[in-house]
Amino acid sequence: MLNLRSITPIIVGTASALALSVLGGWPEAAMAGYNPPKRPGPKITVGTGARGCDKPLSVPLTPLAPDGHIGQTAQDYPTFMWYIEDTKPVEFTLVEPGIPQPIYVATVQPEKPGIVQVTLPEKSAIKLVPGKEYRWSVAIICNPLRRSEDAGYTQAWIRREAASPELQKRLAEAKTDLERATLYAESGMWYDSLAAYYRAKDQDNTAKTNLVQLLEQGGRTDVAKQQLK
Repeated sequence: MLNLRSITPIIVGTASALALSVLGGWPEAAMAGYNPPKRPGPKITVGTGARGCDKPLSVPLTPLAPDGHIGQTAQDYPTFMWYIEDTKPVEFTLVEPGIPQPIYVATVQPEKPGIVQVTLPEKSAIKLVPGKEYRWSVAIICNPLRRSEDAGYTQAWIRREAASPELQKRLAEAKTDLERATLYAESGMWYDSLAAYYRAKDQDNTAKTNLVQLLEQGGRTDVAKQQLK
């Protein structure tokens, strides 16, 4: 596997002023459109403590991944999203269990506090393999010269699943991000649904509503509430 630790592109994250906390379990009024996989998974890890580099954080650095199971993707190059209450650079790391070195590392510079995202570059040697699970993490870089001072380390998991022929057919027929997001949600593809709803939320109120419901079902109740403001 190619070691890309030395490659750290600066990626400008998109953001919106959202608050986020992690709640375990699933809300009773779950979104009907999202069908989570039955396969259980490890609980995500949120930022240690409640401090950033030089100030207290009311909300820890937190990945937008579901609790209770491993979020799935049908993409070779999926989009990862998290919440950060800071504008300092963040190191994103993707690890394949059993491989000593990270398979992808990127430094992400948020434009402002809120939701930040990074998508694996299609031109890189990284391509998620169907049937495999990967661990991803983010940490605030407080001092580039003293990485031991990184704050808010947090991690989550992602599983690559092959899209069924029916899903591929329906995706090919879809005309909007909203339609694609709904199809992904129905097929249990958390990461793909989240990314598509987020892209469409500013142009489509239905997409915004569904994004809120998806976040609530994944245990991201506070960020869902902020999204309604």
